[in-house]
Amino acid sequence: MNNSAILSKDSLFGGDLICYQNKSGYRFSIDSVLLAHFILHWQDDVVLDMGCGCGIIGMILLYRNAHIAQIVEGIEYQQGLVQIARKNSLENRMSSRLKITHGDLTHIDRYYLPQTFPRVMCNPPFYAKGSGRVSKNQENYVARHQVALNTSDLAESMSYVLKNKGRFAVVFAAESLSELLECLHRFRLQPKRVRPVFSYPDASSASLVLVEGIKNGGQGMTLEKPLYVYECKNGQYTRELNEMYGPNHV
Repeated sequence: MNNSAILSKDSLFGGDLICYQNKSGYRFSIDSVLLAHFILHWQDDVVLDMGCGCGIIGMILLYRNAHIAQIVEGIEYQQGLVQIARKNSLENRMSSRLKITHGDLTHIDRYYLPQTFPRVMCNPPFYAKGSGRVSKNQENYVARHQVALNTSDLAESMSYVLKNKGRFAVVFAAESLSELLECLHRFRLQPKRVRPVFSYPDASSASLVLVEGIKNGGQGMTLEKPLYVYECKNGQYTRELNEMYGPNHV
C-alpha cells in the first residue's frame, strides 16, 4: 500500500464491519449502502462488483447475507483502492468470500471469460468528465467522474461478463437516467425494477435511481415507491435508512 496514504478506520453496523478508507482520497457514500440493500434478495453464489472501490458494497452484501455461501469478486481500476479493498477483506475475515482484482473495466475481457457471472453490481462514476464538483484529489475524481469509464463502456462490460438471464444492478444519477437506459438497451440489458431516491419527501426531484434488470429479459418494468433518505430537509434519517445502518442483531 502507498505509505503516503493516511487511512481512517471506520465502522458500520454497531462496529460489526470495519472499513479502512483514505482520509483525503475516495470515501464511500450513501450510494453504496443503498445499492447493497437494494439487492439483498440476491442469493447466488458469485456476484461481480464492477469498480468496487474500497470493497464496501461487497462487504455489506456479505455481512447481511452471512447465512448463505455467497462470494463477491471485486474489480477496481485504481491500485490504491485495490490495496485498501484487500485490507478490508482481511480485516473483516472475508478473504475467502471477497476477492479483489486490479483491472480496467473497459478491457474486461482480459480478466474474465464472457458470461462468467450470474449477478453483476456497480456504483459507477456518473458525472461527465469536468462536470459537477471537481475534486482536487485525483483518486476521488476518477472514482466519481467518467474519466476511465463512461456509461456505454459500463453497459458493454456488464453485458460481456453477465450470463444469459443473469441480473445486474446499478445506482446512478437520476438526471442521467435516460442515458443509462439507452446504453442498457443497446447491450441487451433490460431494466426490470427502478426505484427513485429523494433526499426528503418535499424534494423537487430525485437525486439517484436504483436499477435492477436482466440480460436478455423481456419487456416490462416496475417503477417502485420512492426511497427517502431524510424525514425532511436538514432532518434525521428516515426509518428505512436507520434500518440500513443498523446491525444484524438487535
